[in-house]
Amino acid sequence: MNRQSGLALLLAWLTFAPQAPKTARIQTKEVEYREGGTVLKGFIAWDDAVAGKRPGVLVVHEWWGLNDHARNQARRLAEAGYVGFALDMYGAGKVTMARSGADLAAVVSFHGSLGTKTPAEPGKVKARVLVLAGGADPFVPPEQVEAFRKEMQAAGARFEVVTYPGAKHGFTNPDAGTYGMPQLAYDAAADRQSWAAMLRLFREALGS
Repeated sequence: MNRQSGLALLLAWLTFAPQAPKTARIQTKEVEYREGGTVLKGFIAWDDAVAGKRPGVLVVHEWWGLNDHARNQARRLAEAGYVGFALDMYGAGKVTMARSGADLAAVVSFHGSLGTKTPAEPGKVKARVLVLAGGADPFVPPEQVEAFRKEMQAAGARFEVVTYPGAKHGFTNPDAGTYGMPQLAYDAAADRQSWAAMLRLFREALGS
């Protein structure tokens, strides 16, 4: 996926070993980092009862930027046993996605734009790819989804596309309806189902 309007989650392994207290609690922290000379501010969430190496998931925000929705997704990932890191994409305007061949275990796109000017090359896509799309999303029309299917097939990628009938753009974002755009709407059922699909893929990708 390219720079997009949807939410993307990228799965990799992180070594994250805080001291484990007696009771579990989700911890969060703002993290400042740099891309060249640009200062970026991300958001990390983890369960402080777990120590040692665990899978980390990068949350790539929607076009609105690093907002509460992206932060909440990082928290939800921490509750599911991962380290969630919501990155800041707009500092340098650059982000890694699955087509580039990044060494990631899995990539999940929620209501994300699938068009590209640089299609994936055969054998290039290393990650397993899961695309979760809204059936009534005018920003990601059926022809774009079908073009993505053909691109992934030609590239020999391991991928799956799931479409939720009636779901509009931003279906995982509870605040989608507040932006004053009829193309956007939260869909609780699609949100639950797509999150469950993501967790299944992550379990399979990690072999557990």
